[in-house]
Amino acid sequence: MAKTSKALIVLESPWFDLEQDPKQRTSIRPFLQGLADFYDASLYYSMFHNLDSFNHSVKRYEDVKAKSHIIYVASHGKGGRVAAVGRQIQLKRLLECIPDNYEALDGIMLGACDVGNSKAVQYGLKRNRACWIFGYRHAVDWMASTLVDMAILDEVLVKGRTRSRSQTITAFAKALHRFDGNWVIADDGAGRPMPIKKTIALWFHERRPGTQPRLITGDLLARLARQGGDWD
Repeated sequence: MAKTSKALIVLESPWFDLEQDPKQRTSIRPFLQGLADFYDASLYYSMFHNLDSFNHSVKRYEDVKAKSHIIYVASHGKGGRVAAVGRQIQLKRLLECIPDNYEALDGIMLGACDVGNSKAVQYGLKRNRACWIFGYRHAVDWMASTLVDMAILDEVLVKGRTRSRSQTITAFAKALHRFDGNWVIADDGAGRPMPIKKTIALWFHERRPGTQPRLITGDLLARLARQGGDWD
């Protein structure tokens, strides 16, 4: 069992209201806690109900002592917005809560539907210190996307800092190679099934003067296609 000095910061909004789920037991936390325990990683968890509580949680964990941090946002999403107990929050405003001097931050995972292609992702990467943001372009199945996210975290939690484009593509390709590229995990909003290879979105920002955030999903898919598994 490998050990890691990384911290996993999990910020989750309720998936159902109290009437639908009185005990609020639906959560990604048990899955991520098991993974963190396996690698002896530090997991920090907060539930957010609005923009203010999200902002408070980010500031609370910014100074956690760890070699590097990964932020995982878990919520409903649609059209470039995330939902917290029925309240729609613009992804741009959510990402603005992440300090631009958050030096320990390696990347951000957006465990939400239909936010991965939002222009807000590019904006967020440009203003904060993360090198990558991963998300989904369509409405994804909860369990399927959880399995994908777990596979990715299984790689990035035990790697060195994923601060270069090459490191990031290598880690994500190794994680996603476990799946068939034609595995249907989403629909396009009109009822048409969408495979994983047309659903994922990976953005990267090389931290050098004059560089801009780039969508590198095509580079990731090309690497996966060379490894086989119907990713082309």
